[in-house]
Amino acid sequence: MIMDHNHEFSDTTMAIHAQGVTQGGRIRIERNCWLGHGAAVLCNSGQLTIGHNSVIGANSVVTKSVAPCSVVAGNPARVVKVYDPVDGKWRKPHECPEHAAP
Repeated sequence: MIMDHNHEFSDTTMAIHAQGVTQGGRIRIERNCWLGHGAAVLCNSGQLTIGHNSVIGANSVVTKSVAPCSVVAGNPARVVKVYDPVDGKWRKPHECPEHAAP
């Protein structure tokens, strides 16, 4: 599922179906990506990009951009491994400074 908007539900006194939809966002899926069965890519606002040569695991829920040459999985989707073009190997996210958590 690729969804660039959602139901608006900011007013708790009004039925959800009567509130319309969010403004929406923009989703860009670059070349050579693979989205596993049941994956959901959701962007209610702004832009979400799935970088080239990336893999989205089955049943994953992607709500943030994915760097090129990454494998993400889970709900919410998290980086599982990234490709290091310098040595031609896949690495865990903590082994690549640009993908490590702050």
